[in-house]
Amino acid sequence: MEQAYAQLNGGYANIDNGGQCDAVWELITGESASSENVQGPFSQDTDEEIADLILDAWNGQKSIMIGTLESAANLPGNHAYSVMDVHAPAGVVTSIEVYNPWGERKVLSLDHFNENISRIYIGDRP
Repeated sequence: MEQAYAQLNGGYANIDNGGQCDAVWELITGESASSENVQGPFSQDTDEEIADLILDAWNGQKSIMIGTLESAANLPGNHAYSVMDVHAPAGVVTSIEVYNPWGERKVLSLDHFNENISRIYIGDRP
């Protein structure tokens, strides 16, 4: 998706590190997307609220993308991932499987997920 977005905008130099997932999602799919800061000075979310946000979006058949912190542990910093699965036995999120567009899938514990993401993007599916 990033490559298509770059082509639409005249190259990678014009999209500021790949662009924001919500803007890319809306442009490529024509569907709406929203985003929420979950780390940093503008976030008021608790770990439980972040888990609920992810689970509600997953159960609502939404597409979920995340952005990692610049200082993410064991993940590329300032990078986008797609959420591929949410593991929630008995309705409680325990881990989240993410896909890196470079071809890597990882299952992250909820704690690792919460400690390393900066933003969550939720998009309507086309």
